[in-house]
Amino acid sequence: MRVESVTALVIFFSIYYSFCAPDKNFVRIVGGKLVNISKIPYQLSLQFEGEHKCGASIISRRWAVTAAHCVVRDWDEGEIVEAVTLSLRAGSNRNDEGGALHGVARVIPHQMYDQDVYDYDIALLKVKPPFVIGPNVRAIRLPSRNYLAATGAKAKVSGWGHRQVVQASAAFMSQNKELARSKARKQTGDSGGPLVIRGVLTGVVSWGVGCGLGRFPGVYTRVSVLRDWIANTTGLR
Repeated sequence: MRVESVTALVIFFSIYYSFCAPDKNFVRIVGGKLVNISKIPYQLSLQFEGEHKCGASIISRRWAVTAAHCVVRDWDEGEIVEAVTLSLRAGSNRNDEGGALHGVARVIPHQMYDQDVYDYDIALLKVKPPFVIGPNVRAIRLPSRNYLAATGAKAKVSGWGHRQVVQASAAFMSQNKELARSKARKQTGDSGGPLVIRGVLTGVVSWGVGCGLGRFPGVYTRVSVLRDWIANTTGLR
């Protein structure tokens, strides 16, 4: 079955998210390499009951963004992960130590999130206490409402390997709004993380297929389409 997605950004990269179970030598982003957090200071580890669950990105001192499927248990039943069980680690090269841990005051998935096809796969997290901005902790710039990345622009995606932060780069190749429902796979430790083009948060990691399969694209939530929702929810204009 094929569906039209309003928010999906489908990208054929030379790198892909792996859905294999990590071991101590595993780099989750195929083709990625270890990077210092100072190079991607917006990168967060979203943690559930003290364990790494997903990626996320700093968009202001008080707000972070991640994928809705990282914080929704059952959308049809209205089951959202309780804020008290979540935390965000900022400013560390590792997701299990260092940096600063911040609590989550509010969990706000997009009201049109579709858990069957992962459309509107985005959620906002209000942080407490606020992030302390510095060399290793900094917000990523949000796109304008009419932002459109050019084909061939250099895109960077980052996430977590076994424990350490990993980044890979590739040329932005193509985008398409028609998705195959049967191909969806969700929830790796890199879900919810950032796709950045020229310093702008262009996408949020949503889903992909298989384990580093080059013939399948990665699918990201298109942030520009949801810019008004972010502004209305957070006050960030």
